Amino acid sequence: MVNSKRLLSSFLAIMMCITGALAFSAVSVEAKAAPKLSAKTITIAKGGKQTIKLKNGKGKWSIQGNGVAKIKSKSKTSVTITPIKAGSTTVTCKVGKKALKCKVKVLNNTIGDVDDMYFPAVIVGKSFKYSFTLPEGVTYKGADYDKSVGKLTVKTEPIADTGETKVTMNTKAYKPGRFNFCLHYQENGEALRDPGHFVFVNGFRGKAKAKKTDANYKKWRKKTISSMVDADMTTWEIVNAVGSLISSGKYGTKGGVSAKQLWYGGNGTCVSGALMMDDFMKDLGINSKVKFMGNKGGSVDIYGYSIMYMSQHKNTWIRLGGKRYELNAQPGGMWPIGTVKR
Repeated sequence: MVNSKRLLSSFLAIMMCITGALAFSAVSVEAKAAPKLSAKTITIAKGGKQTIKLKNGKGKWSIQGNGVAKIKSKSKTSVTITPIKAGSTTVTCKVGKKALKCKVKVLNNTIGDVDDMYFPAVIVGKSFKYSFTLPEGVTYKGADYDKSVGKLTVKTEPIADTGETKVTMNTKAYKPGRFNFCLHYQENGEALRDPGHFVFVNGFRGKAKAKKTDANYKKWRKKTISSMVDADMTTWEIVNAVGSLISSGKYGTKGGVSAKQLWYGGNGTCVSGALMMDDFMKDLGINSKVKFMGNKGGSVDIYGYSIMYMSQHKNTWIRLGGKRYELNAQPGGMWPIGTVKR
């Protein structure tokens, strides 16, 4: 006769072994997450570098041989890329039979040229007015501009008893990128052209637009940079546009002084601005850190004006084209007056 109690005990023991094996198997499967790269796209400025990391595995790295960028160093879990010339290329990481790819965009190599500094960058959705005077004998005849990016209206007004004309340009930004325009004049029957451009950049996101998370803050920065890269803006134009964007925020301490707070709430201190600029520079692969500006000997901006800040003022120090620049992107401040080099 079969002992029912012994049979039941054996059955329970077997079930416990099976359950344990299944649990162990589930844990093992869960631990083997699919390999992936830390980024699917990266942007690098001349003189900078970017590192791509491999998560959940080990692989072999290679880069498209089109002379745009090169591999500076690599391991089985990361690779550091340095730029050679403007353009696009692809980095591949082979993990077993799977090939993971990251698109690399190297920025236009114009860096640190005063001619590339345009003040101000215009925030998308906002307008900027600029006035100047035409001498006697010169007549304004109209303007051409890129209607897909923004709107330009021009108003002229004679200046009494001088023969001169006051011209007021009003620019409205529709989307990020370069806004090209050309003003036309006539002098003694001769047609004159005056081409120029502004830089348009994404504005801040408020509470109603996005949740206050690191992921959304990073996503916003990436979107902002991508829009400018797609417009073929130079490295220095992007730096300038980011500085204008940050300085367009309001000075204040409501909610804290972090970069994320500045993005989320639209207000912050010099610390907030410096931290946000630092985040953007690192997104571009530019060597960057936040430091006290100091007041020893003062500084000189890119136009040659002397600048003196108190020692407790923070800003972002970067290196571009072999030169050191101090970016004073303070909310509520004037940009690029605080862009200095020593």
